[in-house]
Amino acid sequence: YKQFTINDLSYRTNGDADVATTVTMYYCNRDVSGAVIIPSTVTHTWTQDNVTYTRTYTVTAIGNSAFDSCTGMTSVSIPSTVTFLDEWAFRNCDGLTSINIPNSVTKINHRVFAFCDGLTSISIPNSVVELGQQVFWTCTNLRTVHLGNQIPEIPLGTFNDCRNLIYVYIPNSVTSINGFNHCVSLPSIDIPESVTSISGFNDCKSLKEITIPSKVTTIGRYAFSKCDSLETIHFNAEWCDAVNSQGTGHPFNGLSIKNLYFGEGVKKIPNYLAESFYDITEVTLPNSVEEIGEAAFKNCHGLITLKIGNSVKTISKEAFYWCKKSNL
Repeated sequence: YKQFTINDLSYRTNGDADVATTVTMYYCNRDVSGAVIIPSTVTHTWTQDNVTYTRTYTVTAIGNSAFDSCTGMTSVSIPSTVTFLDEWAFRNCDGLTSINIPNSVTKINHRVFAFCDGLTSISIPNSVVELGQQVFWTCTNLRTVHLGNQIPEIPLGTFNDCRNLIYVYIPNSVTSINGFNHCVSLPSIDIPESVTSISGFNDCKSLKEITIPSKVTTIGRYAFSKCDSLETIHFNAEWCDAVNSQGTGHPFNGLSIKNLYFGEGVKKIPNYLAESFYDITEVTLPNSVEEIGEAAFKNCHGLITLKIGNSVKTISKEAFYWCKKSNL
């Protein structure tokens, strides 16, 4: 391959220079400032063995760490020929306040916008089908995000430490969420019905209420730990097999949950779901419930009223252990 630089931007051919048709923009002069425009095509001329060659290439990717620490850059225009943003591409671009991701981009790799403190909002186009881990890690001033409708998951740490994040649109294409730890300003989150696995809301201190959708089968360890304002859970998961797990790893460990509501259609109350929910006083299980899992309401010391539907077939061991039977 061949490397060359034009106007502060460096490119690398994707294959042998004389036969390649595309290039990756892999490096930007760290002293660049203001608005940066990445061209859709670049033309390069070189001489080899006394023969002069001129080739025009299409820019199809932004390379690993291409703009890393370009702190003077305030905006960047990405052409519609680009399909791939590689790892760390815009890391530490503190001055970056605006970026338009074109509909041509299909993959955004790990930590592409990590530590971009200037970003306040961003929209991911519908063309993106793969989002890497920690893409917006520690974007401390990011407030609103719109995710495109082909993203299959919000992977590990996507929005971790986005401490001013207040809104994220999550499309119905998403089936797994594990990416909001330490989003301390997030007041609410609308989890779509497509989601089957939930984790990664640790330390979301402003979150007051959460709805668990009907298709959820797994809620991860410490999923909502340290969500100190969380008081209300709407639990609609029809057959959630794994609330991981009892004790200190419990997804709602140490929280003062006061309201726990079950939706019509719930068939199983998962093991340990409401273990040590000391502050709930009333629980009504709909007629759809067939099984109450192990230790599901263990140590619910304040539980006064319990209404069980007429379809329950199995009550597992310690389901109501230490619920002070005199109050039931």
